[in-house]
Amino acid sequence: MPQESPKRTYWQYLYLLVLLPCLIYTLFYVVRAIKFDYSPVPIWDSWRSVQYLDRLLAFDLRHFWVQHNEHRIVFPEMAYALDYILFRGEQLLPFACNIVCQLVQLALLWWLLMRLKDMPMIFRLTLGFSCTLFMLSAMHVQGFLGTFELQWYMSNLAAVLAFVFLTQAERTGRLAMLAASIGAAVVATYTTGNGMMVWPVLVGMSVLLRLPRARIAAVAIAGALSIGAYFIGYSFVSQGRATLLLTHPLYALWFVCVFVGAPLSYISVQLGGVAGLTGLLLVAFALFIAIRRRRPGDAVLVVTAGFCLYAASSALMIAYGRMNPNSPGVGEALAARYVSVPLSYCASLAILIGWLVIQLPRGRMFALHFSAATLTVMILVTVMVRQNSYERTFESQQAFAHESGMALVAGIDDPGLTRALYPDPQFPLSVVAGIREKRLSIFASGHQDWIGQPINGVFVPAPETLCSGAVEKLSPVTGGYRVAGWAWDRMGDRPPKDVVLTNKAGMIVGFGETRHGGYPHNDPARRPPSNWDWVGFARSAGLSGTLQAYAIVHKGEMACSFGSPQAAPGIELLAPNQVGPPIHIAEWKADPTWTRNGFHPTVGTLNGEVLYGSFSGNDANQGVLTSPPIAVAGHACIALPVAHGPSVGGQSVRVVDPASGKVIQSLPLSDTPGIWQYWGIELQGTDSLSIVAEDKGSQWGQWVAIGEPHWCLQ
Repeated sequence: MPQESPKRTYWQYLYLLVLLPCLIYTLFYVVRAIKFDYSPVPIWDSWRSVQYLDRLLAFDLRHFWVQHNEHRIVFPEMAYALDYILFRGEQLLPFACNIVCQLVQLALLWWLLMRLKDMPMIFRLTLGFSCTLFMLSAMHVQGFLGTFELQWYMSNLAAVLAFVFLTQAERTGRLAMLAASIGAAVVATYTTGNGMMVWPVLVGMSVLLRLPRARIAAVAIAGALSIGAYFIGYSFVSQGRATLLLTHPLYALWFVCVFVGAPLSYISVQLGGVAGLTGLLLVAFALFIAIRRRRPGDAVLVVTAGFCLYAASSALMIAYGRMNPNSPGVGEALAARYVSVPLSYCASLAILIGWLVIQLPRGRMFALHFSAATLTVMILVTVMVRQNSYERTFESQQAFAHESGMALVAGIDDPGLTRALYPDPQFPLSVVAGIREKRLSIFASGHQDWIGQPINGVFVPAPETLCSGAVEKLSPVTGGYRVAGWAWDRMGDRPPKDVVLTNKAGMIVGFGETRHGGYPHNDPARRPPSNWDWVGFARSAGLSGTLQAYAIVHKGEMACSFGSPQAAPGIELLAPNQVGPPIHIAEWKADPTWTRNGFHPTVGTLNGEVLYGSFSGNDANQGVLTSPPIAVAGHACIALPVAHGPSVGGQSVRVVDPASGKVIQSLPLSDTPGIWQYWGIELQGTDSLSIVAEDKGSQWGQWVAIGEPHWCLQ
């Protein structure tokens, strides 16, 4: 192929001068983010491992065949089992596997890049830096730390290895390389259901490489057997999806384009879709050039084009299972859990574009500059600008999840908290006993052993001068309290890792932790989150109890009290089994916007309850609901069912003295996912009360609902 005479130019180094600082910053940022965002708390699909804990601990091979939604995740399941066996289920092994898979795939891309001998080194480095930024962007932090993201990272690597080994089989003629290629494709198939799509691409690349017919047949037969075995005992969970795919082919194609057009699709769906379509056309053009010029054996082409086709086919499988033709924004294609596939696609496409450029008979330097400049701008706009906000969003999610995990360890089984861990809040509560009893996962730290012991029996008392801090907020949760504040270890000149909470008898009833970056909150009156913020949970100290906070200092050996004892607020969230018979209200005084069952259906309902809500079909509705006076003499507590929308602006529920109008108790509503909860309200000698629920909010999600009160069970 004719070579262009090299010209001594220096401004081409501009790409490296831009990308190298971006790469250094990204690597340090990602390592830092992984360190601070890590939490052993199981989230979402990770609770499936908790559900099947005994099978994983026994390394039961039969369990690995059990479906997970549409997928058979045999090889990831093995990693989850080994994590419980070797690392106490703290998710360290899946986390490490995610990173190793990504680094190995990146190393293979660099290996392919170095085979482009006709390309000047400066441009190879530019493409290499671009690939690295795609593969190690902070957008991956959620994937690296997500246990169930292993199926994507492992299947991506397995697909790349299948194509790499296939090219080596063509180059060396060795059957061992062909067997390795087939083996890698089998791993991809049984890592995620999308892995089945590697087989048609692998057969196509075998034909392109002009392997002997017997070997092409071997790949095809292995694929047929692998896919056939996949459906032994299979239960289809997406009935009718094939019809949807066939009746909306253009939407399915657009879904694929938007999917592979990430990360540009995260900024603009239209631009991302066009970029995705352009990339797929470039892949097709590269294959056309290879066939026409009789250069099908080039490993760079086969591996990169093969992976791009696999990623596009995988996107089609995701469209089959997830697409919604009524969603013009194609949001299902942009889910964070898929991020590894399109970013790996971008990395492979970048090298494939480099391969295409060096096939040009003329104008090669211009094409190299154009490609390098386009990649550099794309990375600046889509990766560097987005990765910080992407990681911050995940950091916030992890903080909420870590907080909810602390509550479980402290013995607080509050569905409102566990909803941050799983869509059905009752599911984690139904399976958590397994890891609690075996002291695995979030219970491996042993903090639960502190509960019920005297503070001086667990820690050495320390003078108050060793620490400082405060309790800033104490709010009820089911079975106890959420406590928040700040603390500082003066001896170590840093925030203490742990905080413990005691009742007035000096017995430990709960604990908390500080967290780098603090814990997010929606209280505009509080200062921004900081490293010395802590959040903790304490079991109920009784409606009239008190709580004292202690910082654990001196390498976890000493307890230093800070702040003053905090009185329980006279109100707590009750579990349904703590709620007694209803107090029937003959007639409520209600504004027109308050209607029977007038709450949003997303909060569910309480069977057998008489319920009223201010939503009544519109967030803008406002009004007041008031009960007649209720005689409560001789009772210590009533339980009131309450739900509300995602915003509590302008919402209030109060218990008042019907004679004076004085507020006896106001419920501390918070901007958390609304579900029905029973609030236990201390009466303290009150003979009569009225319940007042008021909606003054007209914005999205601003509504409130209540039901008839109940007597509390003693």
